[in-house]
Amino acid sequence: MRVKSPSIILAILLISIAVSSCLNTDETTEFSSNASVTAFGIDTIYGVEYDFEIDQIKNLIYNRDSLPMSADTILDKTLITTFSTAGMAVMSGDTVFNASDSVNLLPAVNKSGSEGMKFTVYAADGFANRTYTLQIRMHKQDPDSLMWKNMVKEKPVFSSTPTRGEQKAVILGGELLVFTSYGSVYRTSTAVGQYGWSGEETVTGLPADVRLGTILAYNGALYAVNGTEHGEVYRSADGLSWTAVPDLGNRVVNLVAEVGGNLVAVVAGETSGDYYFQACDGSSWLDTDALSAVPDDFPLENLYATHATNGNGITKTLVAGTPRGDADATVLWSTEDGEFWVDYATYDSPCPRMERPFVAYYGGNYYIWGDEMDAVYASANGIAWFETETKFLLPDEFEGKTSYSIVIDPTVDASDKRDYIWVVFGGHGMDNEVWRGRLNKLGFEDL
Repeated sequence: MRVKSPSIILAILLISIAVSSCLNTDETTEFSSNASVTAFGIDTIYGVEYDFEIDQIKNLIYNRDSLPMSADTILDKTLITTFSTAGMAVMSGDTVFNASDSVNLLPAVNKSGSEGMKFTVYAADGFANRTYTLQIRMHKQDPDSLMWKNMVKEKPVFSSTPTRGEQKAVILGGELLVFTSYGSVYRTSTAVGQYGWSGEETVTGLPADVRLGTILAYNGALYAVNGTEHGEVYRSADGLSWTAVPDLGNRVVNLVAEVGGNLVAVVAGETSGDYYFQACDGSSWLDTDALSAVPDDFPLENLYATHATNGNGITKTLVAGTPRGDADATVLWSTEDGEFWVDYATYDSPCPRMERPFVAYYGGNYYIWGDEMDAVYASANGIAWFETETKFLLPDEFEGKTSYSIVIDPTVDASDKRDYIWVVFGGHGMDNEVWRGRLNKLGFEDL
C-alpha cells in the first residue's frame, strides 16, 4: 500500500485523539515521543543470518560482517524479518513499511556517508520522528579467492640477467631481499605503493660456499649456513654485512625455524653421524640436559616453516622440506617446543611428494605447493590433503617453472595490511620474475 507521509501523520493524530476521547476528561494522556529503531534484521543469506547494528547517534543501520558478493541476486527481493521500533509507523520514502512484503534492498548496498535506503519512524505523539539510513555492506570480491599480480607491470624486475646458481628471497624489516650470490643482493619495500628495486648491492662477509637456501629471518636479523654437509652460522642485521657466529660452532646442518622465541637448528653429532635438534638465541646454544635426535625421515633440505595457533592459544610450528629417501609423500612435522616433533603422516589423502615444497598456514587453512608449480594442496588439519580446484589457485604462468623462492610478508600493523605471498622465480639459469599474491579477505578493511 502506498500513502503519502502527511496521511500517516494525520492517521496517527486521529488515533491519538480517539484514544484520548475514550478516557476520563479529568485525565491527561501523554503519548511517547520515542521514534527510535531498537532492532533490525533480514532473511538469511545462503542459510546464514547476518547481524545488523544500529548507531543511534548517526541514525545508521548497518551489518558489520559483509555479505557474500553474490548476495545481490537475493537482496533484490528479500524480507526484512525484524524491524522493532518504539514508534507507531515506519515509512520508506512515501511507502508504508509492511513486514510481510518482500523488499528490494539493492539501493542500500555498499553505500557510504548519508547515502542508502531511508526509513522514517513516527512516534506515537504524531509529531516526533527519526529517519534512519540503511547501508548493507557486501563484498566486491570473493573473499576466498587468491589473486595474483605480475609485478613487472609495476616496475622492471630486479635483474634481467639470469643467475646460474641458487637464489633466495626473504623478508626483513618490511623489505623483500633477493640474494643472487654470496656477494650480491637486491631489495624493495613491500609496502603498498612503494614497490621498486634497488640496484645490485654488495654483500660482504659471506663465504663463497654459503648455502643461500638456508637463509632465514629470526629476531630481526638474517642467518645462513655454509658448507656442503654442515658448517658455520653467519648473521646479518641488514642483509649486507655478515659475520660468523663463533659460539654456534661448525656442525650446523640446517636452520629449521623459530620456535617459541628460539632459533632451532639441526646439528651433527660430534663423534657420530647422528643428527640432533638444538636451539639457540641467535648467538649461543641454550643449555639443555640432552639433545633430541632427529628422526630418520625428518627433512633436511629446502625447508619452509609456518606457525598456527589453536583455540587454546597454543602455537605450533610446522615444517616441510624435501622428503628423504624414496618417500612418496610430503609430510608436515609439528612441534611446540623445538625438541619433540610429531609427523603428520597419513595413508588417507596424503600430499604427493614434492622436492621443494612450500608450506603456509594462511587464511585459516594449510597449503602446500612446489615442484612444477602446477597445483596447490590444501588441508584443514595439516594431515589429509586435497588438490584445490577453485579459488585458491596458481596462475597458469607458474606452470613448469621449477626454480623459485617463496616468502610471506605478514601484516604487523593493522593499518598496513600485507599478508602478501611473494614468489620470486629465478636461479639455475631461469629468467627472473616476481609475483605477488593475496587471499582477498586478508586485504579487506576492518570496519
